[in-house]
Amino acid sequence: MKEYRDRTRPITLDVIEEAAERLILERATHLDQLADKLREPRVRRVSAPMAAGEEWPEDAIPDSDDVQYAIDLGLIRPGAV
Repeated sequence: MKEYRDRTRPITLDVIEEAAERLILERATHLDQLADKLREPRVRRVSAPMAAGEEWPEDAIPDSDDVQYAIDLGLIRPGAV
């Protein structure tokens, strides 16, 4: 949504729900592919703590191959982990 490209604007639950509804109505086929990738264990190891807003203990950072895979998919940016 254009109006939320300004990163100073807070993203609320209402905004997330509106964005999800728009994507569903647009029938964005890439959502199926995204959902499929998010179910992969190697992606979940990287994305789940980030989605929950958790920090990884130094000894629990996911395998670097998992991180690189998530970067390659465009799910996270380099340096995010």
